[in-house]
Amino acid sequence: MRKVLVISVMTAAMWPLLLVQGVSTQAGPEAGKIEVARRAGPPKGPIPRFPNGTVNLGPGAQVEYASSTTGTWDAAAAAGNTVYGQAGSPIAGALTANRGKVVRFQYPVQSGDRLQLQYQIPSNGVWVDSEQSTQPVVNWPAVGFGAYISSATIGSTDVTVSFLQYGVPGPTYNSLAGATNWTPLNYNNWRLIKYTPSAPVGFGLVSSTDSGLLRAYGSMTMIRLHTGNGYGSTNTVIRRFTTIVVNTGAGITYADSATLGASFTCTEAGIYSFNYTDVFNAASNMGLSINSAQLTTDIVSITAANRLASATSSNANINTFAAITIQLAVGDVVRPHTGGVAESGLPAKVSFAVCRVA
Repeated sequence: MRKVLVISVMTAAMWPLLLVQGVSTQAGPEAGKIEVARRAGPPKGPIPRFPNGTVNLGPGAQVEYASSTTGTWDAAAAAGNTVYGQAGSPIAGALTANRGKVVRFQYPVQSGDRLQLQYQIPSNGVWVDSEQSTQPVVNWPAVGFGAYISSATIGSTDVTVSFLQYGVPGPTYNSLAGATNWTPLNYNNWRLIKYTPSAPVGFGLVSSTDSGLLRAYGSMTMIRLHTGNGYGSTNTVIRRFTTIVVNTGAGITYADSATLGASFTCTEAGIYSFNYTDVFNAASNMGLSINSAQLTTDIVSITAANRLASATSSNANINTFAAITIQLAVGDVVRPHTGGVAESGLPAKVSFAVCRVA
């Protein structure tokens, strides 16, 4: 009979210490013996969760919780009103019209994802799927009741939940007669869950603008360019590049314009690492600017708050390098910003790279 040794590895947060190694000066078969501390039965208590309430369901599996509210239940809510976390947003009574609530997830909806609308029972705090609730969506030819996911597009971070004016239909088919309004006595909160079966790993702290999830290395934003291509004709100190080596992820949008030069616009808040190398035909200043409106001004002379990093070459044909790792908000724009000196005859030595690191 073959004997199979099964080794179970668990984190200290989930189990008390199972193996105790004592210091020993013995010689012989008892030396270095590991004592096994046994316990009766499986661990008890709730499943450990990360600080923001997200859970990992397997290798790379991701679950995101989000809802949306302006603070007023009887009002539409835009993507900018998204609230992250398991608590959801209130269902606060009757609606006077149909209301759309847009939820913005941190990462785009992908093929294979699952979206689930849930309501919370006020008496015990239990969450139920909308289709298993006492208020499942009902669509009759002329009228509808309840709520449903009305818009979800592959590649988009935004999902719309439509709450119809009445929660439960009345006794008359295809009529609003006797319909029941939404009421917090039935369900007091709602939320939307996005399940992604693979790719994202890692968890951070949830905030009002960040779900706390971090993608795996291969799925994170990375842009790498090389070979200088002069400057924008209007933004005369903003560099351009010829060749894209890598441009992956949705966190930074790279744009190249013959008039405006190169720009890198943040579309997912996070921490990003930038590095930029250039070579000029004379002594020159160069570096990185953020949200600058002084796009014809030498980088060393722009407003200090808009200057992320700068460096100076003392002569022609010297590799000059600037780099920074910085937290960006959605809408921030980073540019390769110089003093406007012409590039050297070595444009292939020019490079730019950005990668999301957190």
